[in-house]
Amino acid sequence: MVDYGERLKRAVIATDRAARALQASLREIEPVRPVSPADLNPDGGSTASICESFVMRFSRLQDIMGAQLFPNAVACLEMEDAPGSRDALDRLEAWGLLTVSRWYTVRGLRNNFTHVYDEDERRLADSINDSLLETPYLLEVQGAISAYVKDRFPRLFTA
Repeated sequence: MVDYGERLKRAVIATDRAARALQASLREIEPVRPVSPADLNPDGGSTASICESFVMRFSRLQDIMGAQLFPNAVACLEMEDAPGSRDALDRLEAWGLLTVSRWYTVRGLRNNFTHVYDEDERRLADSINDSLLETPYLLEVQGAISAYVKDRFPRLFTA
């Protein structure tokens, strides 16, 4: 039998950690906003590394949320097997924890990184700037789900 409680606990810990890392990237990238194509040149100094770190952390948080946090939260809250991605999103939206259409917008930005990285610096810079605008929403959703499940399953999160 799958222990969704333990999986949920690991997902919350992982997303809490990833959210803190993304917040650190936001503080690092703030002085160079908006990002320009020239900022992405690896020979141009530390700005390219700061942007790369942001992209990695933005993508990582989304990946953990979608693959681990969402399905395990729904499985624990509904006391059933983990649902598919769209079903999990629909339930989280019904509980007021996210908006499916906005999640897909944010997810699309993450997917842009995969498809435009190193190919078109203008498009990549635009994707980074758009992602910077959506990062507060991503962090808000992570925080809301984390708080929601910690409130409902406090024994999972006490030593």
